[in-house]
Amino acid sequence: MEYNFYLEQKYLNEGRVEARILSAAQAEALGYEDDYRRSTADHKLYVVYTGPKQNVPEVLHLSDLYGGKGGVDLEVTVCRRTGKGDIVDQYVRFCEITDEKRKQYGRNQEAVAEILRQCEKENILTSFLTSRQKEVADIMVTLFDQEKVWAIHEYNVAMEAEEKGRVEGKAEGKAEGLLAAIRNLMDSMDWSVEQAMEALRVAEPDRPRYAELLQKQ
Repeated sequence: MEYNFYLEQKYLNEGRVEARILSAAQAEALGYEDDYRRSTADHKLYVVYTGPKQNVPEVLHLSDLYGGKGGVDLEVTVCRRTGKGDIVDQYVRFCEITDEKRKQYGRNQEAVAEILRQCEKENILTSFLTSRQKEVADIMVTLFDQEKVWAIHEYNVAMEAEEKGRVEGKAEGKAEGLLAAIRNLMDSMDWSVEQAMEALRVAEPDRPRYAELLQKQ
């Protein structure tokens, strides 16, 4: 055995992880070897991929993140759309519908209603969404409401930058702060520049100038 101590981890069905430190002698007595890795039928981890990429690997390893094998590794099986119409296919489609309606209506109750309506129309997760419609809607509204918190935060950041610019006698302080806030909202909330400026209450006459500045960056 190469190391003096080893970490043993067991991932259980109910979501618990059992872990303990073993000496080299204990690990060897249990049949472990360096770079030991084992997956059993009743101890597996899965992740559902909902993105558009086609060349996603079937299995992910924790060691891939740090470029090589180590004393601890984790194997995750990737589930993705297969075209069979099974529960994974339906969940992926649900995520696509959510993205489509969110971009169309924003993050609000109208978007939630349209998401549920479209899922019912396409027979996506019908039994689950029908039996838990209010619960699902409440969860989605709660998640969408985070945009308001984020918008308030970005607005405060912009106002602080404006105040700093005023104190220092620099007009660009306000512009830089607002540009940063607009970019952050566009990236984090997947908003258009118009939606971001509306949330930050940018004055109508100033919006073309900020849109132009963003295009140049």
